[in-house]
Amino acid sequence: MSETVQVPISHFDTASIEPDLRFDAWQENIGVFFDLAMPDGGKQPTNVHAQIDVCNLGNAVFGVTRSQTQRFTRNTRRVIQDDMDHILVQLFLKGSGGP
Repeated sequence: MSETVQVPISHFDTASIEPDLRFDAWQENIGVFFDLAMPDGGKQPTNVHAQIDVCNLGNAVFGVTRSQTQRFTRNTRRVIQDDMDHILVQLFLKGSGGP
């Protein structure tokens, strides 16, 4: 009989962080992949609600994110700087990825 392999899962939730520190904590967490900003270039909100669950499958990573309005960016300089080479597929159940 084959042995069951446990998939490592990482969970992050801003609910456990003081409201005034949540945006910065979310930015630090998601900042591994993206630069984070508000869509209209506006002020960072307080009391941000955001969660992410990530499964590392070895050659692939699967994640589920729930968050408020935000803008992810990843410019050429960032790509060169962190040398991460991935394909990202996003499915929006609510909201959109457009401007």
